[in-house]
Amino acid sequence: VVKTPTMELKILEDVTSDEEGEEVEDNVGRFVWPTAVPMLRHMMSSCDIKKSSLIVELGAGCGVLGMGLAAAATTSVTTRAVAGTVYSGQGDSNQTKNLHIILTDHDNEWMQRNFDLNETMLRERISATMEVARLDWRNPDDIATVQTIIQERLSTSASDSNNGLMIVASDVLYNHDTHQDLATTLYELSKSQSTRIIIGFPDRDNDEDHFRPFAKEIFGDMFVSSKPMIDNRQQNKRGRTMDLRVIDFYVEKS
Repeated sequence: VVKTPTMELKILEDVTSDEEGEEVEDNVGRFVWPTAVPMLRHMMSSCDIKKSSLIVELGAGCGVLGMGLAAAATTSVTTRAVAGTVYSGQGDSNQTKNLHIILTDHDNEWMQRNFDLNETMLRERISATMEVARLDWRNPDDIATVQTIIQERLSTSASDSNNGLMIVASDVLYNHDTHQDLATTLYELSKSQSTRIIIGFPDRDNDEDHFRPFAKEIFGDMFVSSKPMIDNRQQNKRGRTMDLRVIDFYVEKS
């Protein structure tokens, strides 16, 4: 069970390690990383989630941040997410009308299993629509598919006062080899509409310094350096205390 400010989630994890105690690379999205819950608290304190009609999470893993955001943005939910299918809740018509949340990861099947574990509770909590989509940042077909989903979801909320896109990500800077692909994916998903991008991460291994040149090359002065997260101290599972930071910037429609 993972306790968040909005609900307790039943989360299936796979913490398989190699002989040196490091997580197996294929399983990095199959356990809850330490920034997810603090980032949820940060966004609840500093963001008006209801101003966005669409939230897309990158590297969603077990889905903790995305499901928590859905509950934070709504009060009564009857939503189920199934890969490739959107189940729309009835909910309270006065709460976050036309809000969509898309959770993406290269391992979308693992996300689906965690949604299934929480289906009953989600039905009672959310009035948004949610869906799961596969997104490998290195795969142009995946990116194109999510681009299409974004445009379709935004088009359904065109008459609503909330028509913005928000892209969020938690603990996605740990692998420097993926930084160029991540920056490119952020650009491809945000280039057709004004977008707010929020990335939460622990301050370690010069992750931000390595990511910044790729982001600056694409976004220029729109990209800004990080600030401390509101809840900015967290221990990882090895007991190491980490400083948590957040990159938060706006991309104007190109």
